[in-house]
Amino acid sequence: MTVGAELKRAREARGLSLPELAGATKISAGRLAAIENNALELLPPINYVRGFVRVYANEVGLDPDELGDRYIAQFEPEAPPAAEPATVAPLTRELHHVPIATADQGQGQPVPALPIATEPQEKARPYAALALIVLLMLAGYLFLRTPDGAALTDRASTVRGATNVAPDAPPPRTAVDLSTPPVVTPPLDPASAPVPQTEPVIVSEIDPKPVPNPASLPGTTPGEDAAANVSGSWTFTTEVQSASDDRVDGLQLAYRLVLAQQNRRVTGTGYKISERGQPVAAAAQTPISVDGTVAGTQLELRFTERATPRAIRGTFSLAPAPDGELRGTFASDASQSHGTVRAQRVK
Repeated sequence: MTVGAELKRAREARGLSLPELAGATKISAGRLAAIENNALELLPPINYVRGFVRVYANEVGLDPDELGDRYIAQFEPEAPPAAEPATVAPLTRELHHVPIATADQGQGQPVPALPIATEPQEKARPYAALALIVLLMLAGYLFLRTPDGAALTDRASTVRGATNVAPDAPPPRTAVDLSTPPVVTPPLDPASAPVPQTEPVIVSEIDPKPVPNPASLPGTTPGEDAAANVSGSWTFTTEVQSASDDRVDGLQLAYRLVLAQQNRRVTGTGYKISERGQPVAAAAQTPISVDGTVAGTQLELRFTERATPRAIRGTFSLAPAPDGELRGTFASDASQSHGTVRAQRVK
């Protein structure tokens, strides 16, 4: 069963329709249907899809982190299978049975066959050529040992003696006149060596172009520059819009967080500072930590609040606003609540 089918079954088990779920999660019904049908081509980039799946899973009572990772893993390519090693057929020798007849066996009696190992015809060819060469050398030796062969040898020696001619004398060497001293060229003094004249190269002064501000790049706005570097101190304010417990509807919580961004990775720690608009005592300032990534102008964070009696986990999904704030939605496993979140940089 695919992850989309699991989400659909969990939604139907809670009796929710797509429009009802869209109103609860603030995600359009078309995108929710595409998530259930694994229609990745109808969805935004993969980082946005992971956040949508987490919000969907949290709303229907499933683990948002597990379902988000499993949903993305469905579309990762599989590794090709390893190639099998090639096998080499062993060399074998064929056994041919050659019948051998003995003297005491009649013509009508069966003749036993003895196995004789023979090499393949291709391997026997070099040996046959070698045997032929040896036979030719032996025949020549026997021929030279006979009287006719000796006469032929003597006749060949006589012909060689008659035709031997003294080799040409080497050409005479040219005499060297030692009375005239050789001309020695003195070494060249580097200081007195002429310097080749070259035309001077005129280097024009280059006016370096200033590096543009990211906020001034085409297609960016001041709000997008806020998401480009989120390092610093922030105040996160959440407001519950729906939950399984009606008593927490409309609950407002505020946290002071210090974020640190390195490339696309964002981490941070902080604590709760207010509840329902009222500051909380030091003993009630529960610590909170976040971990996530920046994708384009979208900031996706997972948070863990170490509350009593158990830890509370959830997600923040924020995008820059024109006024420099970060705004978006949150989902929490505390009473299955979700709602809006806004982050303001502390001056």
